[in-house]
Amino acid sequence: MPNIHSFHLYRTEARRRRLHCALLILLLSAPAALALGAGVGPAGAPQDDFREPEPAVTALLTAQPPPEVITHARSAQVALAYREPVVPIERLGRPRLGLAGFLFDPAWGVSNFSAGIRRIEIVSADPSAGRAPVNWQSPEGAVFEFPLFSPDGRFLSALLLGDGGARLALLDIRSGRERVLELAVNAAWGSPCSWMDNGELLCRVIPPDRGPEPAARPAPTLVEHEGEALPLRTYSNLLENDYEDTLFEYHYSAVLIRVAVDGSTRPVPGSGGLIKSFSPSPDGRFATVTRLQRPFSRLAPASRFPSVVEVWDLATGARPYASPARGIGVEEEGDGDYPRRGEWMPGSSDTI
Repeated sequence: MPNIHSFHLYRTEARRRRLHCALLILLLSAPAALALGAGVGPAGAPQDDFREPEPAVTALLTAQPPPEVITHARSAQVALAYREPVVPIERLGRPRLGLAGFLFDPAWGVSNFSAGIRRIEIVSADPSAGRAPVNWQSPEGAVFEFPLFSPDGRFLSALLLGDGGARLALLDIRSGRERVLELAVNAAWGSPCSWMDNGELLCRVIPPDRGPEPAARPAPTLVEHEGEALPLRTYSNLLENDYEDTLFEYHYSAVLIRVAVDGSTRPVPGSGGLIKSFSPSPDGRFATVTRLQRPFSRLAPASRFPSVVEVWDLATGARPYASPARGIGVEEEGDGDYPRRGEWMPGSSDTI
């Protein structure tokens, strides 16, 4: 009968010897590898660690990506949005605030960052139209975001980001004339405007009485949790103290206004708050609104904060419907089966 104990000892010793040999080879080859990584010239002098890739590699990585396609079936038009091949290093290096899971850019008033749209080409999908493509070019040093067709397809709206922050830009596709509205739109949550069937835009803007940014102050980080274990992922850029709570409310609070294509505006009464999302009814009388409220979690981003779903009357500011709050830090009433957002029923102007 073979000696099983001796066999296991032999296998263990053989593995140990192989490991020692591998480590010895790695140590003997390390100087050569380090010299290769540092870059040693013909004369043996160390060179800079930075290497320029081959031109073919640079051309591949900086090639123009395919355009994003936005269609408008009613007018048989297609908008082709061409983004920057890469995000400029100056934009990547700008100071940003980590707030409630977002990276907020105070200079442009937007969250997170990506390659912007430099050019939009509007073409007709109807071969019988015989219309030449219309090109909409962003100004030097600025980019577009969130392009949207108007309901009738005559206008294209977009967020213009550049010097002076975020502004609303409109293009009359028929005439090719551009209009930039000096509205203090709030794009911290994403697209700040939505078209209505009457040809107006419903936009989220910075409150006119917002005032200066809260001054920095020392604030302790307090995390309080009562009850059972709450399994959560690990998130970055969370709110850590009361000062950051105030900063988050300052940059992300907004009011709603109605904007006509000629630039005239009508405020929606009593519409302030942390308006995460909104959707106007097809006839422009109402809007569904998802609004955040305190308490703000120290363990989760804004998407998990308490929120309510409401219906707002855009003419009077009345709220004929409001759901109970749902989210971390609030007790849910009843069985907790309440909506997280509202969508308008197709073909109806007053049913969600």
